Amino acid sequence: MTPETTLRPRRRSIWMLVALAIVLNAGACDRAEPVAAAPASKNAPLLFPFSLSDAAPKWNQAYQRALRDRLATLAQRDDAISQLDIVRLQPLLDGYYTAPPTGVHQERERALRRAQALAAPGDDTPFWYEAAICAHAEPMPGTQCDPNPALAHLQRSDADNAAVWLMSADTAAARGDQARIDTALLHAAKARRYDIRYGRNATETMRALGELELPALDEPARAVLNSDGLLADANLHDARMALAGGAFPLPSPLAFQRRCRTAAAAPAGTDAELHAACTAIATRMADSDTLIGQMFGLTVMAQLSARSADGAAWRERLRTHYWQSAHLQQRPNLIRDLPRVWRVGEVATFAERLKAAGLDRPPPDWLPESPLPRSLVLTGRYIDPPPAAQP
Repeated sequence: MTPETTLRPRRRSIWMLVALAIVLNAGACDRAEPVAAAPASKNAPLLFPFSLSDAAPKWNQAYQRALRDRLATLAQRDDAISQLDIVRLQPLLDGYYTAPPTGVHQERERALRRAQALAAPGDDTPFWYEAAICAHAEPMPGTQCDPNPALAHLQRSDADNAAVWLMSADTAAARGDQARIDTALLHAAKARRYDIRYGRNATETMRALGELELPALDEPARAVLNSDGLLADANLHDARMALAGGAFPLPSPLAFQRRCRTAAAAPAGTDAELHAACTAIATRMADSDTLIGQMFGLTVMAQLSARSADGAAWRERLRTHYWQSAHLQQRPNLIRDLPRVWRVGEVATFAERLKAAGLDRPPPDWLPESPLPRSLVLTGRYIDPPPAAQP
């Protein structure tokens, strides 16, 4: 799976960002074009909360009832935090992205406007949420809204954050406006930070969930939480952390990936300004404190540097990233790492865990098993595997 296909709304769980990198190592679809979400299968792994309606219907009904009651209570409170908590919690409603209850998206719009009006001076969080929800290069279910007013605000309040300009590039891509894509990328290249507000938003979502009275876990719900066998003693705090992962939006810089892939493939010396901008953005993302930011940066840099003297060093960093991602799944109680992840950062937390296990560096001859990531590590280019033999 590639960066472009990994952030389908119904799979945006926080600990699944780790699984995202693990899937990358498998190379299921390493070059990205958006695809429809695969239909559920009887053999599909259980995911909390996405599997609850089928695997734990009784608990899910009680939890959904409590969630609706909480949203109704918040709607009566005229303060910025309560209004933004509506936006934080709504994505947990069953069918939010596929068949939302009547009026849900209109209520999101109203809550965002009220949160923006009530926010403290200098607090642009409600504008960030609106941009992250609405700014996409490709249509996404449940997110048909205009990000431009929020992006205009963020371009003033958080202009030194490359993530803001990459969302602007995605918005331009949705309109087919190539000139504005390139302008946004040039702004992103000048930014000194790449910050998707991961830890802050997750912490606030967890706070909002702490005020939601959940029903006691029954055995089917506990089985969904313990689907990987690592949470046999699962409790409501674990459930809240798992729910937090499905609740907030994460920007996916599709226009950046596509445009910079084109720049990497162009003849040497072609459009030097764009190549330099892509290099600056990807370098900053490669140093991100999130796995997904690091993944975007390293995969793009491996391509941009394929013909450069530093290409081998970038490909080695990518090889190490693939190796570490493949071994993160061996960590026990993954969900219980999240408070430290939110506070310190994903990359630092998981690097520490892997180093303690002696898994921080790959053996000299190790390569990803799947052909697409392997070709990227070896050459800086994606090489199509041979077609399957016909029976």
